[in-house]
Order: sequence, then C-alpha cells, then structure tokens
Amino acid sequence: MNAPVYLDHAATTPVDPRVLAAMMAVLGPDSGHGNPASVQHPEGQRAAAAVARARAEVAQLIHADAREIVWTSGATEANNLALKGAAQFYRERGRHLVSALTEHPSVRDPLAALEAQGFAVTRLSPAADGRIHPEQLAAALRPDTVLVSLMHVNNETGIIQDIAALGAVCQAREVRFHVDAAQSAGRLPIDVRTLPVDYLSLSAHKLYGPQGIGALYVRDRPRAGLAPQMHGGGQERGRRSGTLATHQIVGMGAAAALIYQERETEQARLALLMARLQQALADLPDLLWVGAQAPRVPGIVNVAVQGVAGEALLASLWGTISASAGSACTAAEGEPSAVLQALGLDPVTAQGALRLSPGRWTHEAEIDRAAAVLRRTILRLRRVAAGESVDDLPGPAALPPIYGAAVTAWFGHLRGAGRLAPGPGVVTGEAGAPRLGRWVRWDLAVRAERIERACFSAWGCPATLAVTAWTAQWLEGRDLVAAAALTGAQMAEALDLAGARRGVALTVEDALRAALAAQHGEVMSTQSVRG
Repeated sequence: MNAPVYLDHAATTPVDPRVLAAMMAVLGPDSGHGNPASVQHPEGQRAAAAVARARAEVAQLIHADAREIVWTSGATEANNLALKGAAQFYRERGRHLVSALTEHPSVRDPLAALEAQGFAVTRLSPAADGRIHPEQLAAALRPDTVLVSLMHVNNETGIIQDIAALGAVCQAREVRFHVDAAQSAGRLPIDVRTLPVDYLSLSAHKLYGPQGIGALYVRDRPRAGLAPQMHGGGQERGRRSGTLATHQIVGMGAAAALIYQERETEQARLALLMARLQQALADLPDLLWVGAQAPRVPGIVNVAVQGVAGEALLASLWGTISASAGSACTAAEGEPSAVLQALGLDPVTAQGALRLSPGRWTHEAEIDRAAAVLRRTILRLRRVAAGESVDDLPGPAALPPIYGAAVTAWFGHLRGAGRLAPGPGVVTGEAGAPRLGRWVRWDLAVRAERIERACFSAWGCPATLAVTAWTAQWLEGRDLVAAAALTGAQMAEALDLAGARRGVALTVEDALRAALAAQHGEVMSTQSVRG
C-alpha cells in the first residue's frame, strides 16, 4: 500500500538527513555535550562554538549580523517576543499597533493580549488581491503608532506581501516594523541590509530543521528596542534568558545553510509540481484557487472546493493525502479559516478549502496520485450533495479514528444517494443548511403506507452522510408507522456515535419527519429548527 502523499510542508517539514547528522554530532557523552554558557571548560566551549556557527548560518540566510540573531523556541515565541517586547519598550512613545486580519494566530493572539493591556490595535483588511498596500498602511498610521506587524508570506495562501514597500512606509514615519518570515525564509531571498525591517521571525521546522527552535532577528543599527519577556540567566545578550538547546540550534543552522545553497533550484522544482497539480484538476468546475491573481510562493497553494463540506473532504483523504484546511495551529478547531474569510470567502466556502504544500522530496508520481484522489473525492461528495448515485465511486477504506468503524463502513458506500423524480407517491423533506454544518434531504417513494424506496441528498461531515445512508437502508420496506417511530437517538446508537457527533442524527431525523409530514399533507417548514 502506498504511503500518504505528504502535502502539508507549510505546517512542518521533515528533518533533512543532513540536518539530523549535524544534530547527532553534538548529542551524547562523546559529542561535546556541554552547556554553551559554561565556557570555563572544553565541553562548554565546544558547545558555544557550535552555537556560534549556527548563529552565523542563520544570519547568512537573511544577510544579518550574527549578533542580531536571538534564539527562541520557534516562530510563535519569536512573534510574541517581537510584539510584546517592542510594544513595552516603546510604550511611552505611543500605544498604537497596526497589523492585518490575515496574520497567523501567533501574531493575532499577542496583539489581543496587548489590547487587553491598554494598547490600541488597528487590523487592516487585505485588498482584493489579498495584499496590504502601502497607501492603506500609511492611512492607518497615527502619531502614537509604535509598531506594525505584517507577515511576508501568508501561511495559508502563499500570498507575498511587498515588505520593502510596506517597510518604507514605516521607516518614513519612524515606526518599528516586524515581519513574520516563517514561511518566506526558505522560499524567498531576504536581505535585511536593504529591507527596512526591525524584527523578523524565523522557524527551523519550516526549513527542514527540527521542531522547537526558531529565531528572532533584531536590528542593531539603528538599534531596535526590545523588552525581554523571559528572565533568568541573561542569555542572548539579556533579550531571551534560558539554557540554549545546542542540538536544536545546530539543526536550525544546518537547515539554514542548506536552504541558502539550494533555495532557487528547490523553488523552481516546486513551481513545476504545483503547475502539474493545477493542470490535472483544471477541468473540475467550482475550484477557487485563492490568491491566483497575487504574487505567491510556489510551495503553498490554497484551493476552495465549492459544493463540499470541508470536514468530509479532509476525512476522505485520510491515508492517501496529508493536507490541511488552513493553519495547523487552528485547523483542529474545525472553524472556517479567519484568513480566507478576511479575503472575502463566505464561511461555507472557506470551510471547504484545502492548503496543499509539496516539499523537498515530493515527486511527480505523487502529484499525479494526489490529483486522482482529489478528483474522485470531490466528485463523490458533490454527487451526494446533488442527489446523485455514487455507487461507481467507492469511498475511503479508512477515516480518522474519531469516526469509528460503523461510520467508516457506511461512509465508504453511501448506497441510497440520489433523488426520485417528482410524481404520485413521492414525498420530500429536508432539514439543516450548509451554513449550519449539515443538510439532509429525503426523497421517499411511498405505496400502500409502505416506503418502497428511500433516496437522499446530504452535505456535512462523514457521520452525517453515514447516518443518512444507514437510515435509507433501514427505511426501505418499512411501513410509515415504523418510520415515524425511528428516532435520531436510535440512528446514533446504530452507528456508535458519541458526544456531540450524536447531534448529526437529529438533522437526519428532522428531514425524515418533514418528508413523513408531507406524506400526510401537513404543512411543515423544510428548515430544521434544530439546525
């Protein structure tokens, strides 16, 4: 069986074997295991030398001075340190900050925390092309603005901001400028000698380095102020205390050195892979390639798949394609992407978006396999929503473990998907709505008080579709009295649904009640009161 095609490099990259080798060289009792702050003995000096080497390698990647690199636990800490540290350092000068609605949560949340402390925050909406334009930023600046924070490459869409132009606006107004470069450092050339940037956040695990290590560039000339957020040992020139993780730092340095040498070749190859994927899906209608008219890096693409539920789409790819519905830091919440909604997508469309990001070891055959799986999955879910049969499109053999064996089995077949032609004895009923997360429609052929055939259309998570398919089979051949007695609780019990997932059966039940009411000539709203 083929391993899943890993298309989630924007979330994290695998550690390059060459990076791992560099890390192993400083681990273990015979590998210079000293504390880099303990320079009174050879082991400590060797560790300190390894850290200095890595600092120089990271500095080289962005053309900084090594003394301007501050080690952190990752880009999240780097963003927090930059935002809180700069805001607190310059608070006597002003308490106004500017950012964008499309920032990563590790920028949005610290800004909200600063807001709670009395700072004012202006959050800019991107233009139609997904970018913040210089004149828009200039209009947002006030006499008390002390810091602007805008990311270089958006982690969900790959859209590139014009950091040089935006930084020039800040520089002209003597406002400090922070850039989250976690997604750009390995994909675009960065030269802080010419870019008007004061703080710049980096992350190793976006560069084929280890997780848990990052860095913050802090400009020395002219010096950018920074109030430390961690206190203790005075490491990093007092800007970030804590014992340095030598092996992770060495890993980040090695990863940065490799990216510095191989970036252009690697990005050109990724561009060809993404063009191949988009071409393979070009004939599928209603695919919205987010940010298609804006400058984007080749390694990140976001496609909004209209007409499908995002949860069902992602679950259907389990074991075949590893992708995400947005930022890895928020995807688990199941909410529509705030970034995509800020770009103008409605919540239903935003929830059906996929971020696809190939990487260093992705090859053409994997792209072709991923395209075939995506095509089959999208067609299947759209057919079910439209009330068409999917007997010729079997579903996945496996789903994420949260769904259980019964849901997996019924979702894999979905027999009963379809619609009946209007006519004598055919009644319909529906409940829910895509904006509420699930929608079900029943078409029942009734003769002599018995359901001869039950067909359905459905939109929602795998559990919603699986419960509907089970119910369709259960209904056929039953009399109307038995059908009226079937409850959502019984449906949920049959498919071993637990917790909040039991609620999906209520929508199936409400749609069934609407159809049965229509059979008896009752007037009933087709919109579920339960949602």
